[in-house]
Amino acid sequence: MNKPKILIVEDSPSHYNVLVWALGEKHYEFMRAITSDQGWEMAHSEHPDIILLDIILQSETHAGLHLCRRLTVLRITFLS
Repeated sequence: MNKPKILIVEDSPSHYNVLVWALGEKHYEFMRAITSDQGWEMAHSEHPDIILLDIILQSETHAGLHLCRRLTVLRITFLS
C-alpha cells in the first residue's frame, strides 16, 4: 500500500524536520520544496495528497501567499 504524499514547502530545515517528526516518517512519504517555484512544480509533477505551505518564505517576498493563490486552482484549503 502506498503512503500518502505530503509536500512541504518550507525554507527552514529545522521547521521541515519538526513537521516530518511530528507527522511520523513511517506513515507518509515526504517531499520538500524550498522555493515557491519548486513547490509549484512539485505540486503538478508529484500530485501530493496534501501540501503544507510556509506562507512567509524568507528568500522570496510574498512568494508563499502567491503560491497559495496559484494552488487554489487545485482546490487547496488555506489554514493558518
